[in-house]
Amino acid sequence: MITFLNPASPFLTSSSVMPPLGLFYLSAVLKEKGIRAQIIDLGLGEEIPEGDLYITGTTPQEKEILSLQRQSYMVLGGPHASVNYENLREKFSLVVKGEAEDVIEFIVRHKSRGFVHAR
Repeated sequence: MITFLNPASPFLTSSSVMPPLGLFYLSAVLKEKGIRAQIIDLGLGEEIPEGDLYITGTTPQEKEILSLQRQSYMVLGGPHASVNYENLREKFSLVVKGEAEDVIEFIVRHKSRGFVHAR
């Protein structure tokens, strides 16, 4: 099972103000391909499971994003990765710049590394 992770957003008055819509969309894309995915929202107090992580995030979440680093396969995408990918390439297994819906299945199946510039 693939784990999509939405970091906490301490700058918001309520975590429910900014739901991870992009992760819901990517999860639906994978479901159509027969790949199970779960979405963990750390802003709602959910625990991080073991295993590979596919993380999204905005620039104000950078501290939370970087605190998630560990030895497992980790993919970072979302707005922060798209504008700051050069500084993040060494910190994650893969950094995705742009919209990932066309490349997410390939990334999941092949555990791509480095950098992907999606459309």
